[in-house]
Amino acid sequence: MIKFSHKEQFTTQHFRRGRLGSNYPIVTLQYTKGIKVNNGFFKSDFNYSKWNFYLEHDFTDGRIGELSYSIDAGITKGILPIVLLDVQKGNDTYYYNSYAFNNMNRYEFATDKYVALAIEQTFGSFPFRYIPGIRKLKWRSLATFRGVLGDMSAENRIANGYYDNSIDYHFTVPDKIPYMEAGIGIDNIFHLVRIDAIWRLNYLNNPGISKFGIKGSIELKL
Repeated sequence: MIKFSHKEQFTTQHFRRGRLGSNYPIVTLQYTKGIKVNNGFFKSDFNYSKWNFYLEHDFTDGRIGELSYSIDAGITKGILPIVLLDVQKGNDTYYYNSYAFNNMNRYEFATDKYVALAIEQTFGSFPFRYIPGIRKLKWRSLATFRGVLGDMSAENRIANGYYDNSIDYHFTVPDKIPYMEAGIGIDNIFHLVRIDAIWRLNYLNNPGISKFGIKGSIELKL
């Protein structure tokens, strides 16, 4: 794994090192190699290569607030079971996960090549500072968007039963239209609670999905 973070700041205390982030994009490149081996002591059934590119950037955008975005892209070469491919991170709980698609079910979307985009825009105390009685609460507003576009080779589709209608489990490959979801939220409730309302924008005919959800999380704010 190679990571580049221009002018990133750290705090160091004895044996601990903490990240303070950077005003510049942080880029991470990762490569994983699987080797098929069966010599009695080491055993592995699959031969594959996996590359991943991840870029994250947080910055203040003038008087609007703060913008955070990330680009995640990956490709896997080799015929593998679905759990070793790029299964997009779904979240079918009531807790908001900033690293997952919160209106996507787990194991609903799978690929062996993909690119994903996540955006979060905070607006500070707008519009609550204009509402009497509410502005004293110091709530903060935000908006989010997530999307992913990907594909899967014919070999991996066949190996994982994509064309087999006799099995109960079936996954979706977002190869022509990206999966997308968007939301709005309120942060800094009691300096601790965050509430997000999230709309699923497409793939609305997939079985067992939620078109709209309200999820909460806990983030300590000072």
